[in-house]
Amino acid sequence: HIKQDTQILRDEHGSKVPAKLEDLCALPGVGPKMALIALSVIHGIVAGIAVDTHVHRICNQLGWTGHGAKTSTPEQTRRAIESWMPREIWHEVNVMLVGLGQEVQTEKRK
Repeated sequence: HIKQDTQILRDEHGSKVPAKLEDLCALPGVGPKMALIALSVIHGIVAGIAVDTHVHRICNQLGWTGHGAKTSTPEQTRRAIESWMPREIWHEVNVMLVGLGQEVQTEKRK
């Protein structure tokens, strides 16, 4: 997708990385997690919590996804934790939870 994305960025965005989540997610191969990371790193915009497999897993284990309900996808987890977590800590949350999730990995290796 890299070659295709660079052409789209050149042709449709004036060779700039878009500053909107929707525009980033419209790029082939770019999902919400990567779009949120790009917004934060490139533009300093915290538009959400970038949830990967580790964050998804640890949030379900901690019961942070809402009233005993487990989420089945990282995107569902993102929406669940953003609904109650204070926006001012979203930036720090991902780094902390990814590290914790990697350390306490509970899924059995295949």
